[in-house]
Amino acid sequence: STLEHVGFDDENKPEKIIEAVKILKDSLNKNGVMIVSMPLGYNHYMDSLIFEEKIGFKDMYFLKRISRKNKWKQVSINEVKKSRYNYPYNNANAVFIGVYEKK
Repeated sequence: STLEHVGFDDENKPEKIIEAVKILKDSLNKNGVMIVSMPLGYNHYMDSLIFEEKIGFKDMYFLKRISRKNKWKQVSINEVKKSRYNYPYNNANAVFIGVYEKK
C-alpha cells in the first residue's frame, strides 16, 4: 500500500491519486491484471473515491481488523465506511483490495 500517500502526505493535492491509478492501469498490457491494497481511514479523499466507486476497480474487497493480534476478516463495504486509522488498533483497521483487468 503506497497509493494512499500520493498527493496526500507531501503536496496536499489528494486528487493526484486519480492520476496515479490511471497511470498504473495504462501501463498494463491487454488482459493484464492489477491488484492493489490500500488502508482505509488514512486518506479520506481516497476513501471517498473507493466508497463512491469512482476509482474504477472491477472487483472490490474489504478486510476489517478484528483483534489486536492482527486477525482480519472479509466484510462488506458498509462495515468499513466508518473505519479509522490507528483506532481501535495501531495502523490500518480496514483495508481495500481492488482488482482491475485491462481489456
